[in-house]
Amino acid sequence: MTIWQLLKEQTQYAVIYFLLTKICIFLFAEGPDAISMIWLPAGLSLYLYVRKCGIRILPTVFIASFAANYSGWSHESLMVQILSTSATAFAASFFTLFAGELTKWAIPNGVNTPSDMLRFLLYSCLLPCLIVSFIITATVVLGDYAPPEPLSFIFFAICLSNMLGVLLMASVLSSYERREYEAHPISRYRLLGFSLAMASILASFYFGLWIAYLALPAFVMVIFNSKSFYSYTALFVLICVFYVCAIQIFPSPTYVNSRLELIAFLFAVSYTFIAMATQQRRLLVETSLRIKWERMARHDQLTGLANRESIYSLIRDAIEKAQVSDYCFNIVLIDIDHFKAVNDTYGHSAGDKVLTEFAKRLGETIRATDAVGRVGGEEFLLFLPDTDNRGAFILLKKIKAAIVTKRFLIGDISIKVTFSAGISQYKNNMTIDNLIEYADQKLYQAKRAGRNRVY
Repeated sequence: MTIWQLLKEQTQYAVIYFLLTKICIFLFAEGPDAISMIWLPAGLSLYLYVRKCGIRILPTVFIASFAANYSGWSHESLMVQILSTSATAFAASFFTLFAGELTKWAIPNGVNTPSDMLRFLLYSCLLPCLIVSFIITATVVLGDYAPPEPLSFIFFAICLSNMLGVLLMASVLSSYERREYEAHPISRYRLLGFSLAMASILASFYFGLWIAYLALPAFVMVIFNSKSFYSYTALFVLICVFYVCAIQIFPSPTYVNSRLELIAFLFAVSYTFIAMATQQRRLLVETSLRIKWERMARHDQLTGLANRESIYSLIRDAIEKAQVSDYCFNIVLIDIDHFKAVNDTYGHSAGDKVLTEFAKRLGETIRATDAVGRVGGEEFLLFLPDTDNRGAFILLKKIKAAIVTKRFLIGDISIKVTFSAGISQYKNNMTIDNLIEYADQKLYQAKRAGRNRVY
């Protein structure tokens, strides 16, 4: 990275940090010199340190924090104001470094499990925020400021506001990175849940606090019906709207006189729902992997068709059904003619492509009720339910038209592919070994008769 690129990058981050700080002071503080009860810049700086810039972000945080907080530390002594603002900027930079290093050490792979969330709470939120609270509270005392609230309130308010900011902001920004590969789409249930939660919050300022609690089950709908990015963003919006309405738009003594309790409650709610969303994401990943592994266990890796065990299991089930009813079915053993010559002449890569295209055409030609599997190198097995010999021959004629009459294009090479097939119809008391053996005998006859035949 050149000096110009570095300067451009850090300038952009400084502007974002500065504006976010001003927004927090405007929305979440009762005045320019009051404490912002939700401190989002803490989450932003932690994210930038861990995921983007590392130690490069520290001077940027210091400068942006100093510029944004200077007016809030107004004092009759200019030196005290500069020193107090510098202490705040140092606290912001120290938080970024300390929380960032603890995060890298405690959860190097990110937050993926509820236990990771617990480590995130302890190492990324609680410990760094306690130190920041101590630094800023000490600055208030040493600067001889006269805050309207007791020092204990200031200490815990700063700690909780930073913790809530880290929890909300870092979660949203981290989940934004993985939004593309999370398979869970936006659903109408997520939109409905978000709408109900927002309506409950707004209605609580007219009809009573009890309605706000209805937002909690509504938000569960958001968690279990959307990507984590959408869940965290919805939580972010709901928490911010609730606090702004409670303190700024519809101020009431119930909320204004218990801001610390309110922030503690919002932090607890945020942590609980983010932990639930984390567990939900973990379950979705595990389910996706399990489905993938099950598919790999049942399907041939090259062609994507059912493997030997899977197609045999289907035939065994059909035999059990036929033994207690008049169920009729056929199996067909198919072998690609002269496939070894394809490998020897064009290479194994071309042979794999022939197998893949052959399987594709088979799958496109058979009926929706039929099944096909790859049971050997160039051998395929068809299962044809509710089909007699005549129906099997008719279907094989369609397959031959799809495969033999249209040459296979492998890169610049055009290959004519034919196959031989042996049909075996289930009869009373036949086992799967009997069925396969009979089909194999028919296949052998087709090959001895000159190949490119169905027997």
